Amino acid sequence: MTNPKRNRLKDAMDAVREVFYDSIECRIRYSGRSYAAIASELGCSEQLVFQVGKMRQCGRNSQQTTTTEVADE
Repeated sequence: MTNPKRNRLKDAMDAVREVFYDSIECRIRYSGRSYAAIASELGCSEQLVFQVGKMRQCGRNSQQTTTTEVADE
């Protein structure tokens, strides 16, 4: 037997987590601030910021060089 109240709570927590991760991703992509500064602002660990960046493929080291940059070298 599934507990509908528990399922609703889990769904709500998943939605809150998703919004929080979106906030972290946005700051990684557009703020140019360090992981430590982002973590301090949002009240989470630097490791969480790193993990979200890696999970969402927007970390500092995940930028790919474009073919025009390679051709210019």
